[in-house]
Amino acid sequence: MSGPSPVVDPNDLETAEAEGRRRLDALLERALDLTGDDLSRFLETECPAELRAELGELLALDGPGRTADVERRWTGLWRGVVDAVAEPAAEPAAGDVIGPWRLEEILGRGGMGTVFLAQRCDGQMDMRAALKLCHRPRHDLASRDRFLQERQILAHLQHPSIARLLDGGIADDGRPYFVMEHVVGEPIDLYCDRRQLSVEQRLELFVELVRAVQHAHGQLVVHRDLKPSNILITADGDVKLLDFGIAKLLEEDGVTGDRTATRLLTPEYASPEQFLGKPVGLGTDVYLLGLLLYELLTGRQPQRVDGDTPLGLLRRVCEEAPEPPSRWAAAEGEDGADAPAAQRAADRGTTAPKLERRLRGDLDTIVGKALQKEQPRRYRSVGELADDVERHLAGLPISARPDTLAYRGGKFLRRHAVAAAVAVTTVALVATLVAFYTVRLEGQRSRAVASQLEAERARDQSDAVVGFLVDLFDAADPRRNDGVDATAGELLEQGRERARAELEDQPLVQARLLDSMARIYSSRGELETSDTLLEEALGLRRGVLGPRHPDVAEVIYHQSILAAARGRYALADELSKEALAMLEDTVGPDHPKVALQLGGYGGLLRRLGRLDEAEVALRRAIAIYDASPEETSPNSLAAPSGNLGLLLIVQGRLDEAELHLRRCLELFEAVYGVGHAETADSLANLAIVFILRRDFEQAEATLERSLAIAENALGPDHAAIANIVSNLGEVRLGLGRLDAAATSYQRSLDIFDGALGPGHPRSIPPIEGLARVELARGDGVAAELQIRRAIGIHRSASGERHPDLAAAYIFLGDALRHQDRPAEAESALLTALDLLEGHDGDNLHRRGLARSRLGALDLSQGRPAEALAHLEAAVSLLETGEDGDPGLAEARDLLERARAEEEVPSS
Repeated sequence: MSGPSPVVDPNDLETAEAEGRRRLDALLERALDLTGDDLSRFLETECPAELRAELGELLALDGPGRTADVERRWTGLWRGVVDAVAEPAAEPAAGDVIGPWRLEEILGRGGMGTVFLAQRCDGQMDMRAALKLCHRPRHDLASRDRFLQERQILAHLQHPSIARLLDGGIADDGRPYFVMEHVVGEPIDLYCDRRQLSVEQRLELFVELVRAVQHAHGQLVVHRDLKPSNILITADGDVKLLDFGIAKLLEEDGVTGDRTATRLLTPEYASPEQFLGKPVGLGTDVYLLGLLLYELLTGRQPQRVDGDTPLGLLRRVCEEAPEPPSRWAAAEGEDGADAPAAQRAADRGTTAPKLERRLRGDLDTIVGKALQKEQPRRYRSVGELADDVERHLAGLPISARPDTLAYRGGKFLRRHAVAAAVAVTTVALVATLVAFYTVRLEGQRSRAVASQLEAERARDQSDAVVGFLVDLFDAADPRRNDGVDATAGELLEQGRERARAELEDQPLVQARLLDSMARIYSSRGELETSDTLLEEALGLRRGVLGPRHPDVAEVIYHQSILAAARGRYALADELSKEALAMLEDTVGPDHPKVALQLGGYGGLLRRLGRLDEAEVALRRAIAIYDASPEETSPNSLAAPSGNLGLLLIVQGRLDEAELHLRRCLELFEAVYGVGHAETADSLANLAIVFILRRDFEQAEATLERSLAIAENALGPDHAAIANIVSNLGEVRLGLGRLDAAATSYQRSLDIFDGALGPGHPRSIPPIEGLARVELARGDGVAAELQIRRAIGIHRSASGERHPDLAAAYIFLGDALRHQDRPAEAESALLTALDLLEGHDGDNLHRRGLARSRLGALDLSQGRPAEALAHLEAAVSLLETGEDGDPGLAEARDLLERARAEEEVPSS
């Protein structure tokens, strides 16, 4: 989907079209003062034939609900647009100076002006910024004075999501210019589409934007030009709103008669009152945000200009309500200007029918209320709009919908589906028990009988599952299927449909099959299908077994694994705790099933950075397994051993980590053999130890063996391959083979993007690797861009305070220091230390690296005393790890330098 274009671009405007507009404008001015025969005579004798029809259309508007004043305003709007670009002043070139700013290069052009990258050159401060030079000059002294006064008001508008206005003035040729914070990012629509953000993720980003607009409204500043090109998303995933209040500053005061203030606007992103020249207020931004939300949800601009005449465009914007978003979600455009419905849905991580259902209801209502033609019928404020979107995300009733009992009840049930199901099950169970104990009290079962029944039920389930699978594979036999050999994917799909159709009267068998299929779909990377199947399996088991049962806990645990695979770590944490508590309560705290879930939960806690908790969980799992060897399979013990090894790597305890990782490898080889994917993963994890010891030859050999096994077992594009390839990039970077390293990291990133979607947390290591390659090549700017991208994904997945963010900020400090931006580098490193506060026991190595980098920065700035303090702390922290750590060696070297420069004798 292409981005929006300005209403008139000075580079594209054809002279003939501009001249035609001027002529039509002048004719309309004269015709509006005429009536009856005078008007007829004027049209016949003085109006050129080629303009007569369009002039007649404009004059026809002077009827009910339309006045000549509207026509004058409309024609004035066109005049302002044409005049603004018909005679643009000569564009300055790189090296020219405007005010205290030297222009460096053009960043972009639009209907309002040209944007340059500029450097402050008056010696007062070292600063780079974006300078927007407007096309049209100010015409009178009063308007210039107002411009300079209101510029000061906007300069005090400060919000994290609003790009600050730093400076502004009038250039020598009379044109206004604005100097703003330079923001590197993508327009919000492209950012969402390229990462295939879901409807929920788009709504969350939209709320962040609306809250920024709400802040500005609190300062009595209206944007009035909200469109995707003015809303950038940075590499960190942060919203940055550009050009706040600039449209107001560009108006001209003191205009008399029927001529209105000049308004440069983009028809796709303008409100009815802007088209009609009526007063603009807070409701205008509500409308513009409604247009943006419509486009984010559907991939279509509701006011797209398709060669309309001024009259047609006026009617479309001011009179015709757009189709509700849900109706457009699965519809195809007649002119082919929009992407196909399937593609637009895929850009939102779903299918067209599902997108239509997702938008129907609340979202149709929210967008419709924001896009009311009359301001009083819209949301009273952008805050109300944001509140309704947040209530929708939370499953609460929205204010724009009628507050009926059925609507509120439906919302309650969707919000509390689990509790509602439990309540219904409980009521039914109580009724059943009352009848049972009233009629057959003497037939109570003993615990032993119940256990025997449970064993028989499990055996019956197993027999039924085996029979079902035999029938399924028989059906796929080419001899019974017209010679067609079914693929694994086709077998899965057949099994899924047959399980639903044929096992309706055996819900537990059906649930077991769906649970197993869900895990297979997950391993194939089809995570949405896996999620659906697990929900079905959970509902079936709860319906038969009740809300608290080991088999119910098993499905919830599998849901937690899936949530982690999708990067939803907070949800995974919540589900893991629920499943573990249920299992401990139903089978006891020392059962091998508890150990299985503890092993998985420990791995999740490690990814969440809660290393102390992770170590407790993993060691407890291993202890349970070791205490009951007769009930423990080798592959069950392998998982917590491998996760503990990875945890110990993070803590810098490499010798102990190697022991656990080798144990994991031996267990998997014993169970699966040397050619299995689990064996490949174990080899790749073991190679990390060799990388950190800088034994790159052994690491490369181990990883190449791992990669060969994995590609043979899984194919070349499986997500598991990406981890191995990324680690190979690490090895090749360590060996100084930068091109080979970059190729490995890029392949890893491409695999992750293809298998899991762009922006998945598992893509962070190859992105950070690409940053370090760029740094090794000497390109600090490219390195900064990559590492900021990684930081954005970190934040989106794990929040603002995750300790893994600290490593990224350390890399960012390196990139900034390489660009000779010491103040920013220091800020990044201090941020890393702040993120590690409260994690001393888990992240001593990272704290040491951050301190070492700060010491190096101080030395480069001639501050040996400050460097000494940082480096002494760094060495102390890094000495808790192993002597072979290259970070420790570097810190010791820097410490000696600092002591020498400070003339402090070495102890």
